[in-house]
Amino acid sequence: MFLKKSLIGAAVLVALGTFVFGRGVLRYATTWGGAVSEEVKSEVPLEFEIERARTEVENLVPDIRDMMHVIASAQVDVDHKAKEVERRSDGLSSQKKAILALRNDLDTGRSEFVYASHTYSADDVRKDLEKRFKQYKVAENSLESDVQILTAWKKTMTANQEKLDTMLTAKQDLEVQIEQLEARLRTLSLIHICRCRRIERCRSRWSPYH
Repeated sequence: MFLKKSLIGAAVLVALGTFVFGRGVLRYATTWGGAVSEEVKSEVPLEFEIERARTEVENLVPDIRDMMHVIASAQVDVDHKAKEVERRSDGLSSQKKAILALRNDLDTGRSEFVYASHTYSADDVRKDLEKRFKQYKVAENSLESDVQILTAWKKTMTANQEKLDTMLTAKQDLEVQIEQLEARLRTLSLIHICRCRRIERCRSRWSPYH
C-alpha cells in the first residue's frame, strides 16, 4: 500500500514537472522510476519469503511439541524396561549359581545331601536340578526377548531424537532467515524514504515559488 501510494504520487509529480519545468524532469523521473520499479520487484518477493518462512516455523512448532512428547514418553518406557531387564538379569545369575552348585554336589557321587537342615537323596537333587534348569531356560529366553525389545525401543528413540534435532535446526535456520530478510526489507524501506526525500528537495529547488 505504501509503495502504491508512492508510485501514484510520483506519477502526478512527473506530469506536473514535465508541464512546468520541461523534459529534464521527465528524464530524471524516468531514472528514479526505474529504480523504484526495481525496488518493488525486490521488495515483494522479500515480503513473500518472510511470510513463507514464518508459516513454516508455525507449522514446525506443533510437530516439535508432539515429537518431544513422544520422546519423553518413550524415555519413561525405556527406563522402566531397562530396570526390569537388570532385575531379571540379576535373578538369572542367581539361578545359574544355584544350578551350578547342585551340579557340583551331584558330581561328588554322594547318595545324600543336606540343604537347610533337610536331607535329600541324589535322585531328589537330580530332579530338582532338572526342574531348575528348565525354569532357567524359560527365564533366559524371556530375558533375551526383553533385551531385544529394549534395543528396538532405544533405536526408535534415537531416530526420533534425530528427527527432533533436525526440526529444531530447521526452525532455528528459518528464524535466522526471517531476521535477515526483515533487516534487508528495512534497508530497502530506508532507501525508498531517502529517494522520496531527494525528489522532494529537487521539486522544492525547481519550484518557481521557492
